[in-house]
Amino acid sequence: DYSSSTTATVTLNLTNCISTNIATTAIMGEGYTTTIVAKDGYTLGDIKVTLGGDDVSSAVVKEGGTISIGFLRGPLVITASATGGSTGGSTTDLATTILNMQFEFPLNIKSDSLYSMNPCVAAGGSMLFYLNKRLYLEAGIDYNFTINIAEKPLMIHSIVPVINIGWQF
Repeated sequence: DYSSSTTATVTLNLTNCISTNIATTAIMGEGYTTTIVAKDGYTLGDIKVTLGGDDVSSAVVKEGGTISIGFLRGPLVITASATGGSTGGSTTDLATTILNMQFEFPLNIKSDSLYSMNPCVAAGGSMLFYLNKRLYLEAGIDYNFTINIAEKPLMIHSIVPVINIGWQF
């Protein structure tokens, strides 16, 4: 029997790959899911998962690097590496930038991971009202539909009024 206040540590030992879930703790008795992805130019190798000191890799690692644990019962350690790689160039790829964006503060305090890119569709309309030959006022409305790609996807709909004043050159 686990209470919701009991947490398990999550340790990621990753070489040339990233995890879509970089939380360092998880709630005991609940599920845990992540996907291990090789960095650009690398090929993902074997993934080893230990739960409470027991190797559970064969039961929880799925095709494509997905790890799905139905019930956490102790500390979780995920070890994975990817081989290959490109010659030269930057070692930071787009996936790392998107999935590992954090703010770091003094005293070694880090924010939760922020997902810096979300798919979005926007549409709208506006009208221009000329106040004189070159000065105009724009009034309109935009509709935005965004899908937040965090752990639990969230669809966000918003209607945004737009008012601008401008000078035509």
